[in-house]
Amino acid sequence: MKKFIFCDWHIGHKDHKEANYNVMTEAINYVRGNHEEGDEIWGLGDWFHMVDGEVGVEKCRDHAVTKELIRLAGEIPIKLVWGNHDYELGSHSGLFSPIEIVQPLQENEIPFLKGNPFLEDNGIWYGHGQQFCPVCKMFSKRVRKCWAKLTGKKTPGYLKGEAPTKTYLTAVHWVHSTAILDVIEAREKGKHYRGIVLGHTHLPLQYQCPELPFLINGGDMMDSLTFLVQDDNVFHLMKWNKTEKKWQEMSNLIV
Repeated sequence: MKKFIFCDWHIGHKDHKEANYNVMTEAINYVRGNHEEGDEIWGLGDWFHMVDGEVGVEKCRDHAVTKELIRLAGEIPIKLVWGNHDYELGSHSGLFSPIEIVQPLQENEIPFLKGNPFLEDNGIWYGHGQQFCPVCKMFSKRVRKCWAKLTGKKTPGYLKGEAPTKTYLTAVHWVHSTAILDVIEAREKGKHYRGIVLGHTHLPLQYQCPELPFLINGGDMMDSLTFLVQDDNVFHLMKWNKTEKKWQEMSNLIV
C-alpha cells in the first residue's frame, strides 16, 4: 500500500501566484495516474488557509481545488490532519466528506500526542508539526505574525528563490529537533516509535542517524512544490519541475 503524503497546500490563500493552484492540480493528476487499490492520501496539515482573518471555512470548502479533492476522495481514501492554519477543521469535518478529518487524541500518555491530531502506522507518527514549534506553543493563533518577527519571513518557508536566512534555518531545525527529542521521550516510556513525518516549516528535509529516530519533512505546495510517496519502507520525495512541467523524484529514504 502506498501513501501519497501532502502538507501545506494553503488552499484559499489570497495570492494566487503564491498558492500554486496549478501545481496542486498536477499533484491530483499524479495521484489519479499512479494510485492502486489499497493506496491512500494522507494530508499533514495546513491544506487550507482559514483562520484569523484568512478566507474562512466555507470559502475553503467551495474552492475549486477542494472540490477536486472531494471528488478524488471518492476514488482513493483521504485522511487529513489539521495544522495551525486549518485547526477549525476539527469542528467542521462534515463539510468535507468523504475526506476524513483526523480528530485530536484526547487521552494519551505521550505529551506531544495528547490533544493533537496524528496518524500512526508501523511505528511511524504522521502530523503537521505545530506542536513542536515554540512560537505556536507560546502564541497560538498569532503564530503567523510571530513567525514573521522570528524568521523575517511571511511564513516559515517563504523562500521564493531568495537565500534562506540563518534565523529561518535555525527556526526550522528547532522544530525538527524538538520533534525528534519528543519521539525519544516516547521511546523512553516503552513505546517503539521508529520516526516521525511532518510539515509546517515548508522546507523538505530528511534526518537519519543510527542513534536517533528518523524525521522526514515533506515540504509544501507554496515554495518547495514537493510531496512524499511512501512505498512500504521507502519515502520518495517528489518535486515539480517547472521547466519540464512534470513530477521528478529528488531523493528517497529507506527506513
